[in-house]
Amino acid sequence: MHQGSLDLTLDQITKIEGHATLALKVREGKVASLEFSIAEFKRFYTKAVRGKSIIATPQLVARICGTCSNAHLLCSIKAIEASQGIVVSEQTRLLRQLLNHGLIIRDHGLHLYLFALPDLYNRDSLLSFDENNPEEHELIHDAFAVKESGNQLSIWAGGRSVHAPMPTLGGFLKLPQEGGQQALIAKLQEIRPRVLKLINIFSDCPFEQKEQFSFSGLQGENYDYLEGNIVASDGTRISARDYGGHLERVVIPYSQAAGYRFKGSVFMVGALARINLSKDQLHGNTKRD
Repeated sequence: MHQGSLDLTLDQITKIEGHATLALKVREGKVASLEFSIAEFKRFYTKAVRGKSIIATPQLVARICGTCSNAHLLCSIKAIEASQGIVVSEQTRLLRQLLNHGLIIRDHGLHLYLFALPDLYNRDSLLSFDENNPEEHELIHDAFAVKESGNQLSIWAGGRSVHAPMPTLGGFLKLPQEGGQQALIAKLQEIRPRVLKLINIFSDCPFEQKEQFSFSGLQGENYDYLEGNIVASDGTRISARDYGGHLERVVIPYSQAAGYRFKGSVFMVGALARINLSKDQLHGNTKRD
């Protein structure tokens, strides 16, 4: 930590899926204030979908994001199905999981390789990696191979890697073509060693950040992203349907984003929360490796 005093402002933070700013004040070696702002403007989707057909709504809200659109799509579909008492087949559940797995692979590849990895190599971006350096050359190609495998899985399951057109209320408009899955399985198996190599790189990272966080996340039988109950660090377990009733909305005056507290406290969701809460649900091969 810097031992003196300083003011630091970053107006163009682009190593996230979006745009952000940071204002930091340090006084005599201690952080006096820190304001992290999501600077993208509100898009008023909650107003835009009012009065629209429930069949059309999932594809409308998928446009919230051009990267993680399939997450918004599946979330909307599941919310509407829950409101209408629609129960889907096991085939539909599995295809939705595969579509979401494609998203997870592609988005984690984007974040870890393109946004975070350059910092470990003291580079401004992946484009600054040295093609003549064997390690860096290999990592560039790893990044695109991993992202491509996630894209292909989403395309196979949902018809497109972003804004998948096939998922709909109650099922799929069109099922994947038979025969394509064997090549896809081979592609996914081929990237596995690359992913394990990346995990080792981050495991050996020379710096760390320690904070006290309460975690909250969805927990199912098989490290699920779409089914299960909400669990928290303190052992709280609630129905996903009741999650909203435990959230307190907080206005962040310097940011376009809304904030939330869970049971009155700041909490973390997402990949880190999920793995801390659901290690026991990981696939056997993942536990082994």
